[in-house]
Amino acid sequence: MYHIDEVIITPKAVVLPTSLAVLVAVVIVVVISVGKKPVHHSVTLTWHPPTPVKGVKVVSYNVYRSVAPGGPYVRIASDVTSPLHHDTLVNNTRTYYYVVTALDAAGHESGYSAETHAKIP
Repeated sequence: MYHIDEVIITPKAVVLPTSLAVLVAVVIVVVISVGKKPVHHSVTLTWHPPTPVKGVKVVSYNVYRSVAPGGPYVRIASDVTSPLHHDTLVNNTRTYYYVVTALDAAGHESGYSAETHAKIP
């Protein structure tokens, strides 16, 4: 079992407990501008791998997204082997809600992490 220890949505931090392992997620909204108009946004999610648990080896993660708080979530990345994901398919003025799950070597998937969100300008 692990949980998200803290979620940082630039520039403030929020502590969110959950049922996975220790996971720190950072949501960064990246804006690439041409002149004065933003033309592209992305969200970068990062987290720390969970604390090892005897008999369980986390080998990858799945990343899920929703446009409503609490889901329903759609998987946007599977078998992510590093604790990093770039969501480049986001739209202006939308808020996206994210959760992460962990997969062990046998393919068992954990429950969802605590939810975090990113508001796209």
